[in-house]
Amino acid sequence: MDKVKNQKSKTKNTSKNLKNVFYFFLTVFLVFFLLLNIFYSQKVSQLYFQLVNNKRQATVKFLKDIKNNSQFSFFLTTNINRFDRFLENEVFSEQKIGEEKIAELESLLKKNPKSRDINYKLYLLHKKLGNIQQTENYLKAAKEIDPNIK
Repeated sequence: MDKVKNQKSKTKNTSKNLKNVFYFFLTVFLVFFLLLNIFYSQKVSQLYFQLVNNKRQATVKFLKDIKNNSQFSFFLTTNINRFDRFLENEVFSEQKIGEEKIAELESLLKKNPKSRDINYKLYLLHKKLGNIQQTENYLKAAKEIDPNIK
């Protein structure tokens, strides 16, 4: 009978020890998770808070940054509905200005095809707009005129 009681007592102690170990690891995990959550909550971009508070300039900056993203049209439509139809003009204003400058420089280049400066400016504008093929062509033309261009 004593053996049975000892056996039951050992089983209860083992069970209590396992529970204590489980609760210890659970507590450590929860504390770690909480600290990690606090740390990363401080890393949220200021842009997020500006977007949440309907700041127009923040929305324009966000849309410019994601122009090449597949979700761009969805976000653009959503924000045009939130603000107004002129938002699209603000988002594409740099691109439109760049395209106008490119047209102007290309007409000057027709008059003076050996202009290093015009070719180089066209290279820089196309690079800014992300037109890779034209970028290479204008840089090559500028280097042919002046090999010192890097």
